[in-house]
Amino acid sequence: MFGNTPVNECCCDLCQSGAECKERQVHSYLNALLSKLDEQERRWVVGLVAIQYNSISYVELITGVSYKTIRKGMEEIQSGLVQSPESVRKSGGGRKGK
Repeated sequence: MFGNTPVNECCCDLCQSGAECKERQVHSYLNALLSKLDEQERRWVVGLVAIQYNSISYVELITGVSYKTIRKGMEEIQSGLVQSPESVRKSGGGRKGK
């Protein structure tokens, strides 16, 4: 089911310190937003954020999304978001639980 993933907890030093600041709030909002999107939309958002921060590894730390996925999202954004209908899994797709 799309848009029903758990909200990731940011692992950056700022968020782990418990300090209240705008950056920590943005990380929290970003992770909440990502939990509501399908996998293609998540890829695009993390790709855009990585372009903004100029760092894939920092976005990986904030979101828990893999480096490879973030890189793919960046490439899709930079190529003009040519949407492929096959890019979003159909219901029941992906790894099966044990």
